[in-house]
Amino acid sequence: MPNRSRFPFLLALAFTTLWFAAEAEAGQFGVSPLRLNLGDHVRDTELTLTNQSDRPLNVQARAMRWTQDAAGNDVTEEAGDLVLFPRITEIPVGESRSIRIALRGSQPDAETAYRVFVEELPSQAAANAPVQFTLQVSVPLFLRSGPAQRQVAVSGARFESGNVLVDLANTGNTFSRMGQIEIRGVDAQGGETFRAEIPGWYLLTGTTRAFAAPVTAHQCRSTAQVEIAAHEETFTIEESLVIAASGCAAELTAAQ
Repeated sequence: MPNRSRFPFLLALAFTTLWFAAEAEAGQFGVSPLRLNLGDHVRDTELTLTNQSDRPLNVQARAMRWTQDAAGNDVTEEAGDLVLFPRITEIPVGESRSIRIALRGSQPDAETAYRVFVEELPSQAAANAPVQFTLQVSVPLFLRSGPAQRQVAVSGARFESGNVLVDLANTGNTFSRMGQIEIRGVDAQGGETFRAEIPGWYLLTGTTRAFAAPVTAHQCRSTAQVEIAAHEETFTIEESLVIAASGCAAELTAAQ
């Protein structure tokens, strides 16, 4: 069953607190490379794990098919077309081990995205600790053939529920990794009404995602257009869009 990723702030804060409480019992390992690729007659690759802790580590790897829904949220489900070996391995202190990843079956025509999850298995020391904590990392893997064409377009901007939303659409044939997205509001006289910087994320091919930044009712009412600079790994998109104030109506009514 697909797993829709959610990271509520309070839950993340709680786990951050647990990290400091359990850090002594959690292992640390390095992962290389940070992104994997298959395709163009390359049917296998490897992920190298390095034990950076002071005790042996047992880790488990699994491959998940990675898609994004209509809202741009990440969705993962078990992948049956990738083979990992070994799935479980022990890494001595200061040493490295590799996990081979191979494609099973034929290669699809369109780019397919996966995430390879590597999770530390609980040790006896962790089992005896008051708080148990294990480390998990996720590495993206992309399967495609032929030339990659990265293309991202700003497909719209609007005010909604106290936010300015900017829609970015991946119109290319491969993933795009968005960096920071800068949004600047401008009034009818050219004065700045607000400025926001939003962290980016992956946009899989064919996906549209709305990036949101909060605005006040006054900022919303005063803004006639937005200027957008969206930074991808290899290029920057700059757009100026006229934006309707209709999305401010509920806020303005409440403020008056």
